[in-house]
Amino acid sequence: MNNESPNKLAWRKFRKNPFSLAGLIYILLMFAIAVLGYLVIPDSTPYANQQHLELTTKPPGFSVKVLRVRINREKEKEGLFRKMIFGNTPEYRSIPFEEVNITRQAIMLEEYTGEYNNDVP
Repeated sequence: MNNESPNKLAWRKFRKNPFSLAGLIYILLMFAIAVLGYLVIPDSTPYANQQHLELTTKPPGFSVKVLRVRINREKEKEGLFRKMIFGNTPEYRSIPFEEVNITRQAIMLEEYTGEYNNDVP
C-alpha cells in the first residue's frame, strides 16, 4: 500500500511531464515580470510615457542626437513599492535635435521635427 499523500503523487506526475514543467516555469516568469513592473522595463517614467512623437514613425536603426536637460526640482523620496506601481519621476527632459550653434552669447538648438531637412513648408 502506498502511504504517499495525494499532493506528492500529483507533484511527481507533474514533474515527469516536460511540457507541464515548461508551462509552470513560463507562468512564473510572466508573473515575476508583471509584479516587478517598472523595475524591469527600459522606460520607467510614470505610465511609460517618455516619448517623442516625431520619432515614432522612423524605421528601426534610425538615429538622432538627443539633448538631455536636467529638470530643476527637488528629488522626491520614492520607496520600492511606489516605484513598482507608479515608476520613477524623470530627472531629465530629452530634446531630439538636428543642429546646434554655439556662440559667446547663446546656444541655438534646432529641434528635430521629423520633416526632411527640418524645412517647414
